Formats: sequence, C-alpha cells, structure tokens
Amino acid sequence: MKQRLIYIYPLLFVLLVLQSCSEPVPVPEKLPLSVKENLRYLQPDAQFIMYFNFRNMRQSEFWNAHISDSIFAGENSFGTLLNIFRESTGASISKGLDELYYSNSWIGDNAILMKGDFDSERFKQVIQNDSAYLTKVYPNGIILYNNIENGLYIFFKDKFTICSSNILSQIEYMMQISDTTGMPGMKESSGLYHAVDRAMYKSNIIMAATEKTFIRGIFLNYLESQALSGEYNKPDSVVSFEKDLRGFYERVDFVTFSVMLRDDLTFAIQVGCKDSKDAEFLRRTVNGLITLSKLSAAGDKEDVQKDFLNSITNKVYDKELLIQMKITDSNLETFRKNLLYSPPETE
Repeated sequence: MKQRLIYIYPLLFVLLVLQSCSEPVPVPEKLPLSVKENLRYLQPDAQFIMYFNFRNMRQSEFWNAHISDSIFAGENSFGTLLNIFRESTGASISKGLDELYYSNSWIGDNAILMKGDFDSERFKQVIQNDSAYLTKVYPNGIILYNNIENGLYIFFKDKFTICSSNILSQIEYMMQISDTTGMPGMKESSGLYHAVDRAMYKSNIIMAATEKTFIRGIFLNYLESQALSGEYNKPDSVVSFEKDLRGFYERVDFVTFSVMLRDDLTFAIQVGCKDSKDAEFLRRTVNGLITLSKLSAAGDKEDVQKDFLNSITNKVYDKELLIQMKITDSNLETFRKNLLYSPPETE
C-alpha cells in the first residue's frame, strides 16, 4: 500500500500542476530574419512602425474575397504613396508589391521601404516627363528622385527594393545600409524592437508603438467611440479609466496590433504595461467598453453584432493584455463599421 502511495502522490501533484496551467501563455510567432534585417531601414526614434506582407496576404482566401487596392484609397499617407508607385512602376498591393515597411516620427519625418517586382525603367520614363521631380546622382551611382510637391525622396536600392523618406538625412542613411554594415536603424530602439517582437502574428500585418503621446491618442480613440457616446451609464471601470487617462498611458510600455489572414482574419491587440495590476485594470476597462457596445447594439435585430462582441477574448498574461477577435464573412460588415472604436458623429 505504501509503495502505491509513493507513485500516487507525485501523480496527483503533476495533475494539479497541469490543471493550474490548463491555459498556456500564447507564444508569438517568430520574427523572420529578413524582417529583422529590413527594420534597420526604419527610424530609431519613430513613434510607430507598420509592416505589411502583401505577398503572404494575397495567398489567403480572405484577401481574395474581400480586399483590393482600394482599401488604402482614402488614407492620405498610404493612399498617396501607393498610388505614386502603382502609376510609376506598375506594382500594387494586388500584384508586384510584396512588402512595405513604414515608420513615422512625432514631427512627421518618415522612412519607407518597399520590396517587390518593380519596373525601374518605367519609373525613370514617368519621372522624366514629370516636372514635379528633381534628380541627383550620388558618387556611388545611386539616382535620387525628389518630388518637390510633397517633399518625398525616392531611390532604388536594387531592382527589388525601393527606399523613400521625406527627410534627406534618413535617405542618405538608408543608402549606406548593406549586408556588411552594422547600422542598426530601428533596431537601436530596444523598446520599439521589443514591441515588434511581441506581436502575436508576424506574417501579414504588424503595427507597434511605444511613444507615449501616440499611445494616449489610441486610448482617446477608444473613449470617443460611438459605444461611449450613447445614453447608457458607463461601468465604473470606464469612468475610472477616463479620469485616470492622463496618467495611465505613462504606465504603458507598448501597444501592438497584428493580423493573420487565412480563410478568416484574426486581429490581435497587445498592450504591455508596467505591471500586472495595470494590465488587469485595462482588461476590466475593455470589458466595460464591450459591455457598452453590447448595450448600443441591443436594439439591432441582427444577432451578428452580438456574436461578434461575444467572440472577443480579453485576457492578461503577466504584464500584458491580449485582445483577440476573429473576422469572418458573416461579421465583416460589423467590423467595417468599427463597432467598438468609431469616432462619434459630428453635425
């Protein structure tokens, strides 16, 4: 009997441990080596960075069914940029443009890297016939194009790589980067690089930010959503968050958004906080926002809004809040209406 107990006690201990760890901490995808290297072209002092892998996204059913070049048409930065290169090189997010890296500083300086199949000769011909462009040839043979109307500098790093920025010093920094140079670029910013590395999904879309004022703007966007402009009483957690907003964003280390496209779209938001108490406080606040959204949608005859809201997961792992939602054919329209985060209508 004693011999049996010797084996039973360790077994019970293992079962208890497994039960307490029944929900493992999600492990983010690994950052591809090529993406790590290309991050060197972005600014170390950026307020946020974005990465798009259009090549991977084009292979998904969700992309082919719902996404086209028009998705950026109304967005000033990307809409203008992508239109310039579509007209001049023939490459678009639907064909030719494979990857786009973008960083932006608080004062508006930017850095842009694009990978794909570009028609450089077509680009040269378009530029030659456009009086808005000036050209300069550097000693290393690189031709720099400058659009005097929007201030954008452009050069071909190679046949498959285009670099662009509205700051000449950033452009000249990008010219110096090679496989043998140790120039870190954005990788010099350990906080921003960590935020990118923490992104749950890395094969399609990543956005990461560590700049405090930018993070504060993200929180304000939440609080100005249609859900919070209704007639319902706000949960105490939301009221407390509104009062504490000015100080709370200082307790946030990073915010990341990442997307994975397959037959559907999985959208993840991660908020890295100073400690687990802050992360838990934010989780309760998000729950309050979701509750208000459910109340706002209560009069809707369609159950799709409720199903969408009920599908949102909102959990804390150590000092990090992870919010995930799945976008499908059935709830896509609800997501497009920005149910949770739409700004209030103005008269």
